[in-house]
Amino acid sequence: ENLALRGRIDRLEIGPAAEALVVDYKYSTQVRGRRKENESGGSVQGGLYLLAAERALGLNPVGILFVGLKGRVEWEGWHIQIPGLERTGEVCTRERLQELMDAAEQAASRAHGGILAGRIEVRPADRKKCDWCDYRDICRVEAIAEDDVRGAGG
Repeated sequence: ENLALRGRIDRLEIGPAAEALVVDYKYSTQVRGRRKENESGGSVQGGLYLLAAERALGLNPVGILFVGLKGRVEWEGWHIQIPGLERTGEVCTRERLQELMDAAEQAASRAHGGILAGRIEVRPADRKKCDWCDYRDICRVEAIAEDDVRGAGG
C-alpha cells in the first residue's frame, strides 16, 4: 500500500486494444534462465514490469520478453498467443501472466515489510551472480559464508 517503485522499461509495444508487450534488453548472455528465475521467485522483474504496464500506464499486459543481445540474440519470457512471436519465449495464458504479477507484487511487498522492520541482511538468492554484481566490492556476502562455516563447526 505504501510502496512505490521506480524503473524504466526498455521497450513497450502497445497493440490496438491497449495491449502491452514489455521488452527488456540484456546486453549480456544472462538471458537464459530468466523465465525460471521469475517463476521460482528469485527475480521479480518480469512481474513488476507487467504490473507497471497495467497500473501505471493503464494497459492490458500481454507479455514480457527478455532479449539477450551479446553474441547470438536469445529470447526468454512469456506472452499470450501473438502472431509472429511463436519462437520467442513461452506462449501462456492471461491467467499465467496474472500469476507472475501477483507473485512479484507479494515478493516486493514482503521485501518492503522486511526492510521497514530492519531486516537488511545480505541474502542473495543465487550467489553465482555475485561474480558479476556491480556491488561485489562493498557487499558483505563473505560474512554469510563465514557464519555458515562457523555454524557448521559448532
